[in-house]
Amino acid sequence: MLKLNLSSPHMSLTISKNQIDKHVENSSKSQSSIGVFSIIHKSLKISIRNGTIVVSIFLSVFLSYCLLAYCINLELSPLLKDLIWRLSLIGKYHESNEFNEFLQSGILNDVRRFVVLLLVKWLFSYVIMLFFLMATISLSSDAYTGKKVSAKDVFSRIKRRWKSPVTISIYMALISFSLIDLFWITIVLIIIIVRGPLLVGVLTIAIILGVFGYLYVPVIWMLSLVVSIVEDDSCGLKAIDRASELMKGKKITGCVMVLLTSCVIFGITFVILRICNLATQASLVILISRAFISCLLNYLMFVTFTVFYHECKNIDDEAAAEGDLGSYALVASTEP
Repeated sequence: MLKLNLSSPHMSLTISKNQIDKHVENSSKSQSSIGVFSIIHKSLKISIRNGTIVVSIFLSVFLSYCLLAYCINLELSPLLKDLIWRLSLIGKYHESNEFNEFLQSGILNDVRRFVVLLLVKWLFSYVIMLFFLMATISLSSDAYTGKKVSAKDVFSRIKRRWKSPVTISIYMALISFSLIDLFWITIVLIIIIVRGPLLVGVLTIAIILGVFGYLYVPVIWMLSLVVSIVEDDSCGLKAIDRASELMKGKKITGCVMVLLTSCVIFGITFVILRICNLATQASLVILISRAFISCLLNYLMFVTFTVFYHECKNIDDEAAAEGDLGSYALVASTEP
């Protein structure tokens, strides 16, 4: 026990060694409890707890994706065939300028329709994903904190807060594109400026930093989306700043989660591309399988990052509860 007298003769400051040890032990336990597998385990428990409402939302999103993809494919298939046919013919008939002009105008029309269909697909996909994101995060957050929520409450929150994740996505997309440009500009400058054996070492460092940025930016993106939905007073850059604060000391855990997700996505994409070599009659099966896997992976990612948010927040709340003096437990005692 260490005792320090302050300026007042009736006031002393006591530092308890047992309290210090207890605080350090609690801090280490908090840091170790935020492991990736612990987050996945809690995410699965939350999914089971939500039960029927999760299945209903998942099926509605899955069927919407399948219907959207099927309708777009119905329009794209003949359009692409016509575009390929026109491209194969152009230039073969030099003597007929009118025919070439006919082909070129047809190609331009096909390209316009193709771009419009892609934009329509992207827009509807984003709307579906936004609903899926907000519904899943709302349900998972309430389940983590032990709140009982109905479908009416979920739709009310979506109606009230849908602008926040849209704003976050715009900001983070701009940040991502800026970082990509900065990375490639840096690589080009290194190649131009650095010479000799030092070039390999500097390029290696730049690539490692680029890989870390590739993993770190999606973590901040997802965490800021969770913050913008769960915390009513956080939106835009404030939510991104809040996510950065929560990530202090937990960057490795977040990056590992993104790395695992990326590996699964790349693996499944590779398998799907190999399967696409099957006969045409199997294309519908591939479309449905791809939509189901995409919805499932997105659902798991939304739930795990919601749990990750609460785990980070719990650690920050525990640290704040210990007071502003950090690792020392200070007890003020009054002497008669």
